[in-house]
Amino acid sequence: MESNFDDFKELAEYIKLASYFFEKEKNRKNLRISTHLILDFYKSVLSNVGSRIQEKNLETKTIAQKFLLIRINIPKFEEQEDLIKEIEGFRNKIYHNDFWVPDVQKLRKLIDHATGFLNFTVTCLQESSERGKRIRKLKDKVKDEIYNMKFYIGLNESVGYRIELEEFVSKEKRLNELDLASLQDKNLQSMLALIEIDVRRLKGMYDKAWITCPKCNGKIVQKSHSSTNYAGPYDDPEPVSTTYFETVECEKCGFRLVDEQETIYI
Repeated sequence: MESNFDDFKELAEYIKLASYFFEKEKNRKNLRISTHLILDFYKSVLSNVGSRIQEKNLETKTIAQKFLLIRINIPKFEEQEDLIKEIEGFRNKIYHNDFWVPDVQKLRKLIDHATGFLNFTVTCLQESSERGKRIRKLKDKVKDEIYNMKFYIGLNESVGYRIELEEFVSKEKRLNELDLASLQDKNLQSMLALIEIDVRRLKGMYDKAWITCPKCNGKIVQKSHSSTNYAGPYDDPEPVSTTYFETVECEKCGFRLVDEQETIYI
């Protein structure tokens, strides 16, 4: 068991003590002590699991109630349903009948299953922890791609796209309103794949805008020129600055993607 499951190791002491009293003389006292110990073991394991996944104390819950709450969060725990019913049956009898003596074979079965149940529980928690990490990573990726979608929507708006972006703007708005915490692993994976497709489409539109005009599908061309400013006597002027002009525009309709100028003083 990993170090963060050391508290489960300590619970194994219940099994040893339950076995010790079970192996002694098979009288009413020893069998009841053994039963109480093994029931305390199962209750403690379930309470520990509950505190990890529900972040609340389940000590006041019955074994059946604890099991139900755990099974909702860890469906694999359903495999232990028959064992839990057997444990709950023992609990009801021993706590409501001071003279009840457990069946030796059934008690032996509960003790024998205890170590396997402990290992099963730790494995389930480890898998649940890994799944939680994977889901958190997926959520972060989804958030990043939603940001990328918004980023490329803005870029496409800057180069003149409007009507073509309505679909993406609507999707981006719905995605930002979505509660990602309520989504499961498979749903997040499907969502991420769809958003990545939309981001690629938006990027493709933006890249295309630098080749084909988004207004009229004309050819986009780049033009550069400069202009020098002079000052001084009419017959002997001196250059004082140069202004550089750069435009990226449609040669058909004149729509400009870039219209920049920079002045350098000499």
